[in-house]
Amino acid sequence: MFVVREEQCVQCGAIFTISLEEFIYKLDNGMKLPKRCKECRRKNRAVENPYHGIYQIMHQYPATKGHRHQVHGGTL
Repeated sequence: MFVVREEQCVQCGAIFTISLEEFIYKLDNGMKLPKRCKECRRKNRAVENPYHGIYQIMHQYPATKGHRHQVHGGTL
């Protein structure tokens, strides 16, 4: 493993390394280089997002005028 960069984690302050493979993968796919160490990234992914699934719930109840008329027996 070739070390390309050593960065400081913005969350915990630990020094972490970015390998050559990760560096090339991120640049080839148009991604930004990580600002957090792998452990902080893993912890952040484990925290449940309170807004997860809100868009699916919102789209169950369309608020368009045509939809309201069809549901309540009116004409478009």
